[in-house]
Amino acid sequence: MSATQQPQQIAQIYTQDPTVGKIEKIALEGAIAEGPSDAYVAAPRDYYFTRYSDRKTRDFIFDPAKNPMQFDQVSTFVVINQVREMYTRALNRIAQQGGSRLAGWQWGAAPITYKIRAGDDANAYYSRDERVLAFFTFYSTSARKQIYTSESFDVVAHEAGHAILDTLKPGFFDSWHPQTGAIHEAFGDLTAIFSAISIPSLRQ
Repeated sequence: MSATQQPQQIAQIYTQDPTVGKIEKIALEGAIAEGPSDAYVAAPRDYYFTRYSDRKTRDFIFDPAKNPMQFDQVSTFVVINQVREMYTRALNRIAQQGGSRLAGWQWGAAPITYKIRAGDDANAYYSRDERVLAFFTFYSTSARKQIYTSESFDVVAHEAGHAILDTLKPGFFDSWHPQTGAIHEAFGDLTAIFSAISIPSLRQ
């Protein structure tokens, strides 16, 4: 490592969800600001904002039992960030053969925002108009506890997949045909699978 090169920042996340209970440290891609935010994915300052857990290392390592909101905010950002990086790398390889690169989002260069406590509902969604990935919370009578959709790696990756496909094929988003909607849902599901298996411990 050179004298000017910064070490990779580290974040702590659920690699699946709290029911599995596996927490793992992940090396972050690029320079991540507090929020967490980068040029493509941003935490809205008027909603919720997470500072570094260590200002010297600029890491985001929080205990979900002691700092649940900070942990959840970081985990959500990391999954969205990983999804975008995964597709960026894949499309860059395709671009070398004449394909297109992933530049910004459907609306342009402005980052997408994310909300981990968007309201009370058994739901999560991507909104082009709001430029947001929104994750809700609800009480599960079967589990007898509050469920936070942002704590699920699969749910976050799935919704981020919608945003990626809307960027690549914006015409799909306004289509009336049910099969187009099915393609969007399948793309979200495959995004969650490919994102999960990119984590070494989940491939073992």
